[in-house]
Amino acid sequence: MRSILYLVSSLAGAALAQTPLNTSEVSLISSNYGGSGCPTGSVSTSFSPDRKTITLSFDSINLYLGPNTTPRLDAVKNCAVHLRLQYPAGWRFIIEDVTWHGFFTIPSDVRALFYTTFEILSVDLQTVTVPTLQINGSDTTRGDIVTEKVGAINVLPSACYGSGSTSNITDTIVAHDRWGLTALKNGVVVQDWMGDEGGRVPLVQQIGLRWVACR
Repeated sequence: MRSILYLVSSLAGAALAQTPLNTSEVSLISSNYGGSGCPTGSVSTSFSPDRKTITLSFDSINLYLGPNTTPRLDAVKNCAVHLRLQYPAGWRFIIEDVTWHGFFTIPSDVRALFYTTFEILSVDLQTVTVPTLQINGSDTTRGDIVTEKVGAINVLPSACYGSGSTSNITDTIVAHDRWGLTALKNGVVVQDWMGDEGGRVPLVQQIGLRWVACR
C-alpha cells in the first residue's frame, strides 16, 4: 500500500511540475522611463500574448552630428526603462536576447552604436549585458531597414519564489539603453537619423524572455 501511495504521489508531483505557465497570469503592470533619449510621451510598451517578448518603441532619439553640436550631448543619448512584471509563484524569467528594428538614413562615413544592459531587481541589481550593436551607414537617400538580433552575454535568472505561495510575484526589469553616432571623418552632418524625408520611423526594441519553472 505504501508503494502505491508513493507512486501516486510521485505521478502527481511530476504532473504538477510539467504544468505549463498560465500566460493569463503574467502581465506588465507598469512601465516608467527617463533619460536624454526618451522625453515624456516618446516611449510605448507592449507584451506579446505568449509573454515571451516585451516591445519598446522609441520615437524621439534625437542624435546630431555637425557644426554647432557637442558630441557628448548631441551625438549620444540614453534611456532607462523600468518594466514591472507580475507572474505566478513557482516561475522565473531569463532575459535571452534583444532584437532591434529600425529605419535609418545614415551616411556611409558614420556609425551608429547601440549599447544595452539590463538589471533585475530581485537578484540584487546584477546586470545582463548585451553585445554592442554597430550599424554602418550606406549613403542611401531612401534609408535602410535594419533588423538585428543579439543574444545576451550572460544568463541571469530572476529570483525564484516557491509555488507554495498564494500570491503572484512582482519583479522589475530595468533596461538601460544608450545610442551614439560616430563620424569616421571630419565635416559630417547628420540631422535626423531615424526615418527619411517621408517622416520619422520609431526605433523598436524587443526583449526576449524565457520562462522557467523553479526547481
